[in-house]
Amino acid sequence: MIYEKINLPHGGKLTAYCPDNLTEINDTRSWRGVLICPGGAYAMVSQREAEPIALQMVARDICAFVLEYDVAPARYPTQLLQAAEAMAYIKENKEKYYVNEVAVMGFSAGGHLAASLGTKWHETWLSEKLCKPSDLLRPDSMVLCYPVITAGEFTHAGSMENLTGSTEPKDWEAYSLEKLVSDKTPRTFLWHTWEDEGVPVENSLLFASALRKAGVLAEMHIYPHGSHGQSLSTERVTFPEQFYSTMVPAVRNWIDMAARWIKEG
Repeated sequence: MIYEKINLPHGGKLTAYCPDNLTEINDTRSWRGVLICPGGAYAMVSQREAEPIALQMVARDICAFVLEYDVAPARYPTQLLQAAEAMAYIKENKEKYYVNEVAVMGFSAGGHLAASLGTKWHETWLSEKLCKPSDLLRPDSMVLCYPVITAGEFTHAGSMENLTGSTEPKDWEAYSLEKLVSDKTPRTFLWHTWEDEGVPVENSLLFASALRKAGVLAEMHIYPHGSHGQSLSTERVTFPEQFYSTMVPAVRNWIDMAARWIKEG
């Protein structure tokens, strides 16, 4: 196992979880990789959506990289620069980590960060700021888990406030990602719960509709039950005092479907 912590030049930390190739079998194979952006309303980086997710990806033969990005009082574009830099780092070190294509996965506000990378990777300012060619910044596919997407009616106000430093909705408009989808946006897997009151399901619906209009391939799953922040919905990631009220076994299959999506990309 290659387990490594990397300090990124523009801040943030990347943790790699990559199995070594087995020389007894074949030491020339490469695997899909995934950059994981945990949630936390841009106020924290959730542990529940970090290593537990990475280990499940590794168990499915996908090399995982967890991004611990800066949060408030750090403001946009700090987090996007760190996500783009992490993607470039992984791609520049493909041989070291035995990876080929690299997806990005995000949860809640981390879904906003992942989708920001997916919709903005080609913007000239980002490439120039990082001194990296745009193709190194592009995710090959996306997995968005109950993501914050819109800055409009169904937004998560706390995430927008922490990202922008403003409490004025008019200052959030530029961060409404359903308006930024284009034919350059990578193929996307989304999942959400219908009962999510923290980040309403409309966030995923709006993004899926925008992908459809742009002609971008997508897969989406909406589960009828479950509060916000399900993660794996197992005892490993559920708060003890809320165990029986928050765990929804029916959503657990999302990770198998997401792994398939990453491998098919």
